[in-house]
Amino acid sequence: MALGQNIKKLRRGRDITQEQLAQYMNVSVSAVSQWESGRTAPDISALPALCALLRVSSDELLGIDNTRREAEINEMLDRVWDVFDEKKNDEGLHIMRAMLRRYPDAYRLMTEIAFVLVNLAENGCVDSAAAYDEICGYLEKIFADCTDSAVRSDAVTLACIVYPKVGRKDEAVAIARSAGKPKTTLELLALVYDGQERMGAIRDRMWYLYNDFQLAINGLCYEKDAAGNFILSDDDRIALFQKRIALTEAVFEDGDYLFFSHWLKSANMELAEIYVRRGDVEEAFLRLAEAAKYAVMFDTYDPNARWTSVLLRGICADTTYTYGTTSCRELLKWCRSEPCLDLVRADERFAETVRTLESAIAAHPAAVADARGR
Repeated sequence: MALGQNIKKLRRGRDITQEQLAQYMNVSVSAVSQWESGRTAPDISALPALCALLRVSSDELLGIDNTRREAEINEMLDRVWDVFDEKKNDEGLHIMRAMLRRYPDAYRLMTEIAFVLVNLAENGCVDSAAAYDEICGYLEKIFADCTDSAVRSDAVTLACIVYPKVGRKDEAVAIARSAGKPKTTLELLALVYDGQERMGAIRDRMWYLYNDFQLAINGLCYEKDAAGNFILSDDDRIALFQKRIALTEAVFEDGDYLFFSHWLKSANMELAEIYVRRGDVEEAFLRLAEAAKYAVMFDTYDPNARWTSVLLRGICADTTYTYGTTSCRELLKWCRSEPCLDLVRADERFAETVRTLESAIAAHPAAVADARGR
């Protein structure tokens, strides 16, 4: 529907006469009549007031059906990917740009075109300078006017890819660092940087991925039902604790566990408890000895050390986690107070584990933990 017909329809729907509309808009009755007949159109600066008076959005006033628009864009995108699959790049871009000319504020379409241009430029299929210039134009419009969080997120990714290629690396770094979440920032910086800088960002991200995966496994292991019982069976919990250990050993292939030796200690503690309850004394003592070994390792690692494994090489091992006590003290307290261990306390191997912990505590007092801020 034409703008003039829309104004007439909406004016009548609000029970407003042409004279009243003219008075409200501070124009002549003749001007309103010409708008509605389609001979002239309101000045663009008058549209906000006209929308407010008729209580409609600018899209509705201009006759833009957003649902229909999105449907047209989606239908076009479904068809155009087949065109690109046939290597008809110019034709595909022509179709997408034609749709954008029809809907010049279709910000999602801008990002779709931009991602296509990035791919084509990186593969030498289009002039990269022209492609990046076109993308930067889209990004400026999106950052200035678009409020859709998903589209803006895509625009941030595009900026981190393209800006470094056009001499705007500092802007890309600033955009990445303003992302909010550390993991998101690291993902973006990996797009911005290259060489050693990129490797550093990738390794930092790897740390977060490993940490999150361990925490997710931990969550499964300890989840309980309404009655306070573990949801998973002992067999499943054993499998998961073993996976925690195996994952850590795989990430730190050279044994430089440092901070994460605390997790190895905890996993072995839990396994020892399960095996004691099952009556598997030999496996229980093996796990107790491992727990003690890793407790000592945790209490004596240098918080300023950097990991040496190939995945995390060069990353500082210190963390912000706090426990309020040393790992050896925690394990010793558990050994002395955990009821299920009554079944094995008389065994010399249990006494040996206790002596190992007591010796470590005597040799490395609480000042070690205090130095780390715990």
